Amino acid sequence: MRDTGTLIAAARAQREVTDGVERLLDGVTGQAEDPDGTVAALVSARGELRDLWLREDAVRWGPERLGELIVQTAQAAAQHATQRAYDGLAPLLGDTITAAMEGIGPPVPARTEHGPGIDPAEFQRRRDARVGATREDDVFSFDPSTLRSDR
Repeated sequence: MRDTGTLIAAARAQREVTDGVERLLDGVTGQAEDPDGTVAALVSARGELRDLWLREDAVRWGPERLGELIVQTAQAAAQHATQRAYDGLAPLLGDTITAAMEGIGPPVPARTEHGPGIDPAEFQRRRDARVGATREDDVFSFDPSTLRSDR
């Protein structure tokens, strides 16, 4: 049986984690641009369209195609925001809770079947090539693949 002090400490720790999650979700955004540079969008982790930019000649696509471009670009930005949110949540909540959230939340872009990505063997091959390409004594080199990239 836990004493009152332990329960209070656990409640405070839980509140700090919850506050951290709220701060993270309030601050995370994703951005995307269509391949032609006609449309750019900024979307929050909560799915809010925060900014939409259209190049001056965007009207050349016509209303139907331009509408499709806007929707596709906003969806790509939302996926980027979702991935960035999972990337930030994993250190706060731990792997077990984050994995459980992946099962109930929107699909994790890094784990989707149809999304861009590579299999683990190809990732390892590319990582090994990058790591081998830098000199050990080069203080200005940094291999981002040493960071967690799946959340």
